[in-house]
Amino acid sequence: ESRQKQLRFLVKLLARSNGRGFYISKLSCFREHTPIQQKASQPGRAGSYMGIARRLVLFRNSQAHLPRSREQKFPGGCRTRCQRHARRDQIYQCRFMICMNELKKPANNATPIGIMGLGIMGSAIANQLTTLGWQVAGFDPDPIQQKIAADMGVSIKPHPKDVVCNAEIILSSLPNQQALNDSIDVILDTKNSNLKVLADLSTLELEGKLSGRDRLLGAGVSFLDSPISGTGAQAKTGDLSIYGSGCEEAYKYCLPLFQDFTSSVCYLGECGNGTKMKFIANLLVAIHNVASAEAMLLGERCGLDPQDICEAIPMGAGSSRIFELRAPLMASQTFEPPT
Repeated sequence: ESRQKQLRFLVKLLARSNGRGFYISKLSCFREHTPIQQKASQPGRAGSYMGIARRLVLFRNSQAHLPRSREQKFPGGCRTRCQRHARRDQIYQCRFMICMNELKKPANNATPIGIMGLGIMGSAIANQLTTLGWQVAGFDPDPIQQKIAADMGVSIKPHPKDVVCNAEIILSSLPNQQALNDSIDVILDTKNSNLKVLADLSTLELEGKLSGRDRLLGAGVSFLDSPISGTGAQAKTGDLSIYGSGCEEAYKYCLPLFQDFTSSVCYLGECGNGTKMKFIANLLVAIHNVASAEAMLLGERCGLDPQDICEAIPMGAGSSRIFELRAPLMASQTFEPPT
């Protein structure tokens, strides 16, 4: 409670300071044991407050006469962006820290979950969660997918706003960047104070995900870049992997949820690392697909039975998960439904 008061005090302090007010060098330096120490302020000048961060630099008077170009390069000032934008980010980060500090207990199946996108992956994930007792509400613009998800026990909502208004965690499994942007717009417009995390499971452009993270930061909602690795067939059995990245407290909060629809979850650090890892995985998937097809064709040209190839190769060192998944489909010439 004491730390909460300190953080809220800092937010108010920053919000009231003007364009040449306080600059905080490192918000990461907050400590549980660090008390607020107040120094007596001098007449006509803003006081300085030490103890919450390593230093608060007062440079209002020292920079008043400098042009903007030199002010940005002033030691201890904002070097890469306008100070106004830096101060706004500081306020957002303080609010975000207060929000994340409230995530004391991990999510459980009593936590309301929302899912944006109920396609091949989204509907399979929703089915896994509802089977295990999670409260899941979802939205998809396709009436066919709505019916499939409803049959699985998902509470289908007519509009994304209806999903956002009651959820504490939202999972998004979306086809493109525009769909993610639209979902974030709905979150910002709805202003659900109970919403803590948006975990995006999609494979999209890195720049778009980082932009979404920045937009949600001001609303106190954590954005997890958590793309999934696996096929639609694997999603139906819960044989997926998640490459999690973003706020570690938010990741730990969502971990029980992730574990209930995947077989493995790994945390990779700062937001964006999950997408980078997924790109590497996609490269390997493409290589293994082509190699598996070439191997099957070579075996057939050599007169081997395709079914024998599918049974023998997995027992040796030349196998791969992709070969084990796709080679039987190649042997039986089965290419529908897409996996």
